[in-house]
Amino acid sequence: MFDFRAALIIFVIGGAAILLTRYVSLGSLMITFLFPVFALVFGYGAEVAIVCAAYTVLTYFMHRENIKRLLAGSERKFTLFTKGKL
Repeated sequence: MFDFRAALIIFVIGGAAILLTRYVSLGSLMITFLFPVFALVFGYGAEVAIVCAAYTVLTYFMHRENIKRLLAGSERKFTLFTKGKL
């Protein structure tokens, strides 16, 4: 059931979201949101899309504190390097 095309597209979109916003949690939530969408787009059927959607709902529920911090603007941003350090 693994589709490299879908995985590549999802990875690029999630990675771009992380790089552009520097919020890993936002990228993760976007990737999770795309699972049921791509299940339908790539023809896996409604049953698989429903399971993926249930996973998405569960993930959003488990990350509700991160979502609150994102909306409040208090979520920590990803930094590869700190000032003065590599």
